[in-house]
Amino acid sequence: MPTIADLIRDPRVKDALVTIGSVLRAVLCEGTFEEREAQALAIGNEAVRELLREELQEMADSFGEELLVNGVPYKFHEPGTDTYHSLCGPLEVNRPSYRKIGV
Repeated sequence: MPTIADLIRDPRVKDALVTIGSVLRAVLCEGTFEEREAQALAIGNEAVRELLREELQEMADSFGEELLVNGVPYKFHEPGTDTYHSLCGPLEVNRPSYRKIGV
């Protein structure tokens, strides 16, 4: 796994940072430096939160009607949602519940 320093040196990441900076400059409201900093951080945090939520949703969507947990079979029970906590805030995911087969 690459370190954070390695990621930041990656040319693709550098290009993405330039793009992100341009977009933030275009959408931030006028205000003091402090206000614009808070806006930029809030927007960045929300972007990361949504990215993480989408990744968790893709994982939940990949589960089938049955799954094994530590070798024990479980079957789809009913649809639902769950909230996962992250450094960026809550991540609400549509995620079904499962019941142990035979119980």
